[in-house]
This record gives sequence, C-alpha cells and structure tokens, in this order.
Amino acid sequence: MFHEQMTTARWVGFALVWLALLLISAESLAHHRRRVAALREPALV
Repeated sequence: MFHEQMTTARWVGFALVWLALLLISAESLAHHRRRVAALREPALV
C-alpha cells in the first residue's frame, strides 16, 4: 500500500502472527466444543 519493502524477516513475522491467530482460534473452538459436550452429558450423581 505504501510501497514498503517486505524483507524475509517481515514475512516470517507476518506468518508467525497469523499462525498464532489460527492456533488461538482453534484452541478456543475446541474448548467451546468440549464445554458444550460436557453440558450435554448427564450428571454421574
């Protein structure tokens, strides 16, 4: 956009940020699914 140079270091940093966002999103989704599944199971009392 501003005609900045994208060095290899910037590309690596860019990729790491997106990788972290994907991992956080996947973990959040998995946590939500585990919680919903636990709420649906009958209590063992």
